[in-house]
Amino acid sequence: MGSTSAQTTTSTTVVTTVTYQGTELKLQVTSNSTISGLSFNKNTRLMNFTVSGRDGTNGFCSVHISKELLDGKPIVLLDGNQIQAGVSQDEANYYVYFTYNHSSHNVAIGGSNSIPEFLYALTTLLLVLSVLLFATKTKRRYCQM
Repeated sequence: MGSTSAQTTTSTTVVTTVTYQGTELKLQVTSNSTISGLSFNKNTRLMNFTVSGRDGTNGFCSVHISKELLDGKPIVLLDGNQIQAGVSQDEANYYVYFTYNHSSHNVAIGGSNSIPEFLYALTTLLLVLSVLLFATKTKRRYCQM
C-alpha cells in the first residue's frame, strides 16, 4: 500500500491604496507566498513586490490592478524576465494570474507601453520582420527576370 500526502496551501491577500491623479485606486495581491514590499511607482507606473516561499514548492499570485494605473496591457516581470501570465479584465480593472517555483523573487507589473524591455523587444521583432519581408520581395523580383 502506498501513502499519499496532501500539501496544504494557504493564501494571503495584501491590499494597498494608491492615490493617482487625485483618485484613490486599489492594488490587491493574493498569493500562497509571503508578499512584502508592495509598492507602486507613479512616475514609471510600475507595481513592485517580493514573493517568497519554501524552496521546492510552487507559488501563485493573483493581482487585481486598476487600468488607470497601467499604460497598456499588463506585463509581468519575475526577477527582470518577462513571464507568461493570464490576464482578464472588466471595465475598470485588470486581473493578472501567474505561477512560479518558490524561493524569493522580485515581481514587477507594468503596462506594455511603460516597460522598456518589452518595447525594445517589440521594436526589434518588427524590424526583423520588415527586413525579412523586404528580402523576400527583392528575391522574388530578381528570380522573375
